[in-house]
Amino acid sequence: VERQRSLAADSGLCLFSVVVDGEVAGFAGVHPWSHDWGPTGQPEIGWRLGRSFWGRGHATRAARAVVERARAAEVPRLISMIHESNAASIGVGRRLGMATAHVLVSPEGNRVHQLELVL
Repeated sequence: VERQRSLAADSGLCLFSVVVDGEVAGFAGVHPWSHDWGPTGQPEIGWRLGRSFWGRGHATRAARAVVERARAAEVPRLISMIHESNAASIGVGRRLGMATAHVLVSPEGNRVHQLELVL
């Protein structure tokens, strides 16, 4: 929580709670990619919702709001790191206008799509 508060204070961007009908559904937001592989330090847009909220457009709507907030903060480019098997999240990225820039292999051996969106 403190890291997110610090990010919000510094840039106006962090991981925000997604609330649907008064219930916390998950999060969506932007934070620096913090792993020591891939695009370390780059602003990554991400989302994660509880299973009961899947398939109803909530992630896409939340992510679109985050993209607009990043644009307003004059972030030039967003990345999103998504496991190749996560077709639903890749679909959200595509609906945002993101395209695969690279396909990487994580230290665990998973193929990960690095999607990018120029703002």
